Amino acid sequence: SVFVLLILWIITLGVYPLIWYMKRSREFYNLGTKKRLSDTLPLMVLIILIIEIALIIIFPLTITEDMGVFYQYLSSLQIIILVGIAATAFLNLLFSIILAFISRGVINEAIFENKGISTKISGFFTLIFGFLYLQYEINRIMDDKEEKPRKGPWIIFILVLILIGAAIYYGINLLGLI
Repeated sequence: SVFVLLILWIITLGVYPLIWYMKRSREFYNLGTKKRLSDTLPLMVLIILIIEIALIIIFPLTITEDMGVFYQYLSSLQIIILVGIAATAFLNLLFSIILAFISRGVINEAIFENKGISTKISGFFTLIFGFLYLQYEINRIMDDKEEKPRKGPWIIFILVLILIGAAIYYGINLLGLI
């Protein structure tokens, strides 16, 4: 279930998607496609994520002065930690997108080779929702619904846009800019 994956993603602070990719890499290998998803890339991203979480935990321990002075004077250690957090977050995002698109390629190739269907998994939704969308498509393939219109991702995408718009509106309103 995609909903269960979302809950696991949140509970594990982003670690579960990497476990999902590691588990799926073995399944993708058994599809016999030319494209492959190795175990190495998800493991590397997992290490980067653990470093990022460690830096986020360590950073508040470096704050010794009151918050007013903190924002004016960052120590060298704090700057290094903040740069480390930003770098690991960027790498985590980049490699997560790469993992999603490699997996998408494997699934697309498998659908074509095994079922003769030329319908491709959406690159747009793969970019936006990553492994959650891929699991949605895997579920559709297992139910032989891959050629039917995709409604779920569009509904969720529109809901996310509405929530983001509402958050921006209320945030601006809260600041008194409207």
